[in-house]
Amino acid sequence: RKNGYRVGGFDALTTSNVLKGSGLSSSAAFEVMVGNILNYLYNDGKISNVEIAKIAQYAENAYFGKPCGLMDQMACAVGGFVYIDFADPKNPVIEPIDFSLDEAPAENAEEGSAEEFDIPDELRETDEDKELDAEEKKKSAFFDKIFNWVSLALLLGGVAAVVYLVFFR
Repeated sequence: RKNGYRVGGFDALTTSNVLKGSGLSSSAAFEVMVGNILNYLYNDGKISNVEIAKIAQYAENAYFGKPCGLMDQMACAVGGFVYIDFADPKNPVIEPIDFSLDEAPAENAEEGSAEEFDIPDELRETDEDKELDAEEKKKSAFFDKIFNWVSLALLLGGVAAVVYLVFFR
């Protein structure tokens, strides 16, 4: 309210298996999610992602007593692959990084490359996989892409990135 935005209530049920303090940006993801809910319920989506991140950081600092910076909230709020320059924390510079898994090398693009990623044997392509019909291959490719996005997101940004990539991509 003190920033001039409308706020109000809503009913929600949440549950999580993420351990407290696990370092997966789950609190930032949750704060940004609530910020977006309030933004669209009461402010017609007019609050920018950067402002939502700043409000989420304030909430974490003031109400949860955690003296965190702005990186986790900003990454959750803007989503995707981005470069964020915090030289001026009040006005961070956000630049999208042009990245697509469609252009990334496949795990089996060259001999032995699957080993580089330490892929368990049960996840490697088998002779049975090669015999799938065209429709099953399409479905398999879709889920492979989701798996790759989620794996990359976990590697780069924890739960927050997974939430964005899976639900908002």
